[in-house]
Amino acid sequence: MRRLAHLGFTNVHCLTRDDAKQAALCQGIDAGGLTFLRGDIAATDVLTEGVRDAAIVLNAAGYARAWGTREAFWEVNADAPKALVELLHSDCQYIHISSASVYGFAAQDITADSPIVVSDPLYTASKGDIHAWLRRRMAQPAGGPITVIAPVIVWGPGDHVYIPGIRSRLAQGTMMNFAGAKPLAFVHIDDLVDLILLCLHNPKAYGRQLIADGPDRFTMQSYADKIAEYAGFPPATRNVPIWLAMPLATVAETTTRWANRRNPEKEPDLTRLQVLLFTKPLPGIAPGAESDLGYAPSRTFENAIEGIRDYVQSLA
Repeated sequence: MRRLAHLGFTNVHCLTRDDAKQAALCQGIDAGGLTFLRGDIAATDVLTEGVRDAAIVLNAAGYARAWGTREAFWEVNADAPKALVELLHSDCQYIHISSASVYGFAAQDITADSPIVVSDPLYTASKGDIHAWLRRRMAQPAGGPITVIAPVIVWGPGDHVYIPGIRSRLAQGTMMNFAGAKPLAFVHIDDLVDLILLCLHNPKAYGRQLIADGPDRFTMQSYADKIAEYAGFPPATRNVPIWLAMPLATVAETTTRWANRRNPEKEPDLTRLQVLLFTKPLPGIAPGAESDLGYAPSRTFENAIEGIRDYVQSLA
């Protein structure tokens, strides 16, 4: 939203559930062209009003957790986006933010057209469901243009998944390192936004699935250590061998599910999806066609990590 405002876009509608986020989005920009709609992606009446006559609809909503109920994941990640697409007129470009985790964690190289792989029954299953549905939709002659962007792990200021989660675990003393974990694929939020902007009203992006990758690789421990430094916490010292992490997660999930039968949202200290995301790099990403859009990610751990300092400290 902020980038669109800086670029002079007008008549931009933003769906938000949080007034505080709305204020943060407007800080330091001319928000005259922005209209905020209060609600969530499952609120069909609000969506109908918000997308009427829209030229472009960007859906970056997602239930990005490692635990929860199937209903919660499918409502936000799969069912609501399908209903949203059905609301759009035939000239509206729909840009959907998926996740590269839908391609699984196997060793072979992937492209944006690689098969969908379900690695867990909740997050990747629900994200894979809508991704596959959009593939089928794009193959149909009717309907407006669709672009699906699947980012690897998104990092940077404003991240509401990894940074708050890691910071909370550091504060509680439950953060653990996975000994032997390999560097992971990350993409900085500003690079992801660059790719989104390149897709707007761009026929080269119509009917395309794109993987948003970054220019380098680093470990989750490196990221967590910087979050600890900026938050004023000691770094995590609990080290768990990779071979032991998945069995521990299985035990944690089983005991948490049993002990919290009346509270299925209660998250275990460790989940199998977290182990996958924190320790197993996404498959090698084969050279794709993103370069024909002019996508050139430039934010590395070295040149951009300092940019999360203020955000980490604002979460105190």
